[in-house]
Amino acid sequence: MNWEELHPKVRQLAEERFNNNFYADAISMTLREVNSIVKAEILRLTGTEYDGINLMRQAFGFQYNNGNLERNARILFVPDLTTESRRNIQDGYRNIFVGAMSAIRNPKAHENMNPDESKTRHLLQLSSLLFIKLEEAGLQIPVE
Repeated sequence: MNWEELHPKVRQLAEERFNNNFYADAISMTLREVNSIVKAEILRLTGTEYDGINLMRQAFGFQYNNGNLERNARILFVPDLTTESRRNIQDGYRNIFVGAMSAIRNPKAHENMNPDESKTRHLLQLSSLLFIKLEEAGLQIPVE
């Protein structure tokens, strides 16, 4: 694993676990941290606590009906949502975050997951992308 290619938070949370063959734990730790960072920001902005899939939908979601934008997205990946292209980008990243919580984090939290080394590498790269996108959206990712 080339840790230099990944976000420093992934290295902080996952490197030791990965090197000791605790692959599921390495993945779980990074996605729980993504969830925690988004949760803290949404709680700060709204005063309401969400988690997992619902959190990601609240954080990044919006509606566009009959030409009217109903923006509830609290975290934007683009400067504004006034064009279809920008809305597609926002919606696409929302779907990636929702999918990561639904397909990867939630099953790990509720049952044993046994990824091999190769799959773990890919999932840690996904976690790295999520941290990078959060930073690009203006969130601080603390790294010790």
